[in-house]
Amino acid sequence: MPFLLKKLYPKDHEERTNYVGKIKELKPLFHHYRSLYDYSVNARYNMIKFSIADAEQIYSDYFIFIKNTIIKILKKS
Repeated sequence: MPFLLKKLYPKDHEERTNYVGKIKELKPLFHHYRSLYDYSVNARYNMIKFSIADAEQIYSDYFIFIKNTIIKILKKS
């Protein structure tokens, strides 16, 4: 069964990260997803400050790839 037809409701970030790492269609996203997650944790909980230029670079390096990959996956289904 294609993963898009499964009802996946991860209970927390760890479970969501596991899905991204294990589901065939999402595996190509894992590095980008995990990196973006780590940046967000550092900003929220470790109070790491990012410049606007850093945030724009993180956005273009990680978020855009994730978004574009998900759009491709959805178009195939």
